[in-house]
Amino acid sequence: LGYNTLTPAQAAYLTYTSTDNSGYTLSDAYGSISDPIYRLPAGDLTAAAGFDYRTDSLFDHPDAVTTEGDAPFFSAATAGGYTTASGYVEVNAPLLKDLPFAKALTLDASGRYDYNTIFGPAWTHKEGLDYAIDDSFRLRGSHSIGFRAPQVRELYSGQTLGAVLGSDPCALGGAFVGSPACRASLMAVGLPATAVPAQIDEVGVINGGSPAVRPETSQFWTAGGVLTPVVVPALSVAVDYYTILIRSEIGGLDANRIVADCYGGIPYVISPAAACKLIGPRNSMTGSLGNVTALNANIANENTDGIDVDVSYAVEAAALGLPSIGKLTLDGQVNYLLADTTTGSTGVVQQLAGTFPGDSAEPRWKALVTAVLATEMWSLSATERYYGGVRNADPSSACEYGAVTCPAKGAYDFEGNETAGLFFTDLSATYRFRNITMTVGVDNLFDKDPPFLQPSDEGNILSTAGYDAIGRFVYMKANMRF
Repeated sequence: LGYNTLTPAQAAYLTYTSTDNSGYTLSDAYGSISDPIYRLPAGDLTAAAGFDYRTDSLFDHPDAVTTEGDAPFFSAATAGGYTTASGYVEVNAPLLKDLPFAKALTLDASGRYDYNTIFGPAWTHKEGLDYAIDDSFRLRGSHSIGFRAPQVRELYSGQTLGAVLGSDPCALGGAFVGSPACRASLMAVGLPATAVPAQIDEVGVINGGSPAVRPETSQFWTAGGVLTPVVVPALSVAVDYYTILIRSEIGGLDANRIVADCYGGIPYVISPAAACKLIGPRNSMTGSLGNVTALNANIANENTDGIDVDVSYAVEAAALGLPSIGKLTLDGQVNYLLADTTTGSTGVVQQLAGTFPGDSAEPRWKALVTAVLATEMWSLSATERYYGGVRNADPSSACEYGAVTCPAKGAYDFEGNETAGLFFTDLSATYRFRNITMTVGVDNLFDKDPPFLQPSDEGNILSTAGYDAIGRFVYMKANMRF
């Protein structure tokens, strides 16, 4: 048949209008009460108590053509929900006050009980101490236990089939051609074990929620101090160390990781047997790779350690020998990521600090410094942002996530596998007149480009790292109060 030979009736038969009926419902009833309940020598003991009763549910009902897989994409119908009942108590207790070497000592403690209709009961709590030695120096620390039930979308969001860029490690040019797992997958569909399929451009991946996901649990510790020297008014220096441990972290499985672990990746994150179960049978005619099921799952335990530094100082401009035109405020925050380690279900440990693992990035250094010169009528602000460099988390990714024979680590010194840190400069000016406030500003003043990275999901990596991917951005806004 030639072009344009279909009758209107035939064309109408081949087309359809796609529909999707979906919704999310949240119902919440809560209440709380707080008040001083007892007079201690150092001050009032205050307490708060409350409850929360919440139901979450969702549904997604695509049309029949979509659920049957006859549309340009596939999506399954889904529905689910749960109810959570909670109660909590919080206490603030001043223990010491105005004593030698104890200007103040305060205890904060809280406890919470949750009952989820799917996951059952959970008890969480937090304890913190704030110890002011004198007017200049303060120590503080806290410990908490956390619990996070999976969101309903992580459990029940519809499963969809999409095509992503990838490669078949058992096909021509693949890293694992001839491996035992490749030979077995070909023989399973009646093809010779020695067959080498043609390479494909895209691999079908099924993403979505999974009712098998279990809750996350966590522990959080902090310890630090604050210096506010009386000899330097308006100066504050805070340093805090933190460590966070998350068990059974919830996330989406990586389809490329699944394929690599099934067919021969070393070291593997998912056990080969479990990974192969997530890959559909190969095409019995061409040997092409089957669809990969990469649903939400409890993917790893994660331990993060870092240091936060916050410095602020405010002074009249005249005190610095400048014209008496207002107050100058300087504020700086620095975060140094000491470590971020993940332990997969097979015990494989990855150090992610300073790397870009998969579709995210974690610079070791992040900093933000802001200077503001202000009067009652106007203000000028300059901000410098810094995001440290990152490198590829797993050099073996360049050879299909750890082929049996990979070049030495130094062989991965290529453009896009590592990037240096970047500075971005922002300026703004604000003017106030009666009930009107106007601001003009420019972000990324020097129009710096984000770094170049090799992976296909570069956009996600850049955004999670904090790099400015927009370029120079000029804006103006006005507020009016009535």
